[in-house]
Amino acid sequence: MKTLSKILILALCLSPFLGQAQFVPQKTKIEKPTNISTKVNVKSKIPTLKKADLKKLQSSKLDLSNATPLKVSKELLTLPSRKTYRITPKKPYDNGLSFGFFGSYSIEAFTVSPRLSGQTSNAYSRNEYYTYSGFIMFNARAGKEYRVKIELKDVRGSGKITIENQTSSVSSSNSTINYIFRADSNGQYVIALSPYERNGAINPEDFKITSVQIDEIEG
Repeated sequence: MKTLSKILILALCLSPFLGQAQFVPQKTKIEKPTNISTKVNVKSKIPTLKKADLKKLQSSKLDLSNATPLKVSKELLTLPSRKTYRITPKKPYDNGLSFGFFGSYSIEAFTVSPRLSGQTSNAYSRNEYYTYSGFIMFNARAGKEYRVKIELKDVRGSGKITIENQTSSVSSSNSTINYIFRADSNGQYVIALSPYERNGAINPEDFKITSVQIDEIEG
């Protein structure tokens, strides 16, 4: 009986504490809000590139005086890539990526030169030069987005190079051209580059490419 009495007394003494414990709210785990991905919104800015015939591009004499400036958002440049393809003068082909051009070749660079379509003249005229001299050829997959990065060297002064009818500003301190596109079907795509138009120069000039890299953007 004494043992039973001790147990009852102990229970009575602890009951206030046990009762209080029943009313202490449990800690609620606060879930951190997940970051809302803006990838879809950013990728909606990627233009669709249509396939073009290489021979037609080579013989093109388009008037590019009204070509729009090439603009690529920083968000698109930082999107993660799934695959990377890269060519250099030392490695001119990489799994469907290659570069065709008019000009000269060395181990250090592809030198892309302007091409006269008629007789020479002292005055600059777009009609006397073919529009494009460099052609990036790449086997793309339908519905995929790709980021193109072209590295130049020894750029003289400042000016512009037209890529797919859009002008990219280049200079000795800004020697990278970025371009992004979406493929609407499987097969080979051609990305055309014009000669270098240096500010203040009468005629277009050549320019040097050290590498061309294409990233397939994750998605």
